[in-house]
Amino acid sequence: MGNRQSKVKKSPHEILSLSPVSTKKEVKDRYRTLILETHPDAQKVHSSQAPKEAMEIMEAYTSIIRSPPQFEFYTEELFREDLRKYAEDFFERICDYCRIPGAPKFSDPDFERFYQIFTNFRTQKEFTTEEEKSEFCRNVRKVARVVRSLDKRINIDSFSVEINVKPPRPKERKVKDHPFNCSHCNKGFHSRNQIIDHFRSRKHFERISMVSGDPKKYIENQVQEISCQNESETAQKPCMEKEPEAVEVHEVKEKNAAKKTGSRQEPAPFRTCAECRIVFSSRSELLMHLKTGHREL
Repeated sequence: MGNRQSKVKKSPHEILSLSPVSTKKEVKDRYRTLILETHPDAQKVHSSQAPKEAMEIMEAYTSIIRSPPQFEFYTEELFREDLRKYAEDFFERICDYCRIPGAPKFSDPDFERFYQIFTNFRTQKEFTTEEEKSEFCRNVRKVARVVRSLDKRINIDSFSVEINVKPPRPKERKVKDHPFNCSHCNKGFHSRNQIIDHFRSRKHFERISMVSGDPKKYIENQVQEISCQNESETAQKPCMEKEPEAVEVHEVKEKNAAKKTGSRQEPAPFRTCAECRIVFSSRSELLMHLKTGHREL
C-alpha cells in the first residue's frame, strides 16, 4: 500500500493567515480582501477550486466572529504591547459572544464601572456543562484583573483624588434657642400653647409613663406650672402707657378759642409777651397783660 499523505486540518486563523489575537477589524479587513480574490463572481477566469476556497474562507470568518477569544493567547506581555487595542477588542468579543447589551467598554470614561463588571464577571449564556461555564467566567475575570493592573488611569485618578480633592466638611447644625423646652422628649417650642399641646399628646404621655407612676397627674402639674408662669409674667410687666404731656394753660385756651370763633388767628409773635414768654390767644389779651403789669390773667 502506498503512503497516503494525511491532510492536516487548518484552523480558521490559519485559513485567513491571521494570528490568534487579531482584532475584529483586522479579521473583517482580511476577509474582504480574500473573498474578492477567491469569489467566482469576482474572478475573470473561472476556476473549479474557487467556490471551495471562497466557502472555506466564509466558514473560517464566521467561526472566528462567533467564537470567544482564545484565553491562552491573551497574556500580560500581549497587553503590554498595546493595552487599548487588545483590551478593547477582547472585552467587546466577550460581550458579543455572551450577548450582553449595553455593556461598558474599555475606553469609556467610567472605567471603574467597567472593571467592577468584568472583575466579577457572570454570564447567563448556556454552556454544555456547569464546569465549562465557571471556567469561562473565571478566565474572563483573570484577564480583567491583568488589564486593570496595567491600566494607568487607575493610578493617575487615585493620585489626583488624594492631592486635589479635599474631604467634605461636616455641616454644622444651627441650634435654635426655644423659649419653652421639654426635657423628657428633648424638644423645643416657640410658644406656650405649643408646649401645652405637646404635654397633652400621646407620645409625651408614653414617655412620662416610663418615668412616673401616675402620668396623668404629672402632666397636669406640668400644664399648671406653664400656666402659672404666664400669669406671673403678665403681672410683672410694667405699665408702658405714656402719660399725656402737660400743656400750658394758655395754649389750651388758645385752641379752645380758635374752635369757638372759627376765625383766623394772628401769628404767634404778635400775641407773645417778650418778657414773660407767654403766648396769648389774641392781641387784646396781650394788651391787658401789659396794662396789668405783666400779671397772669
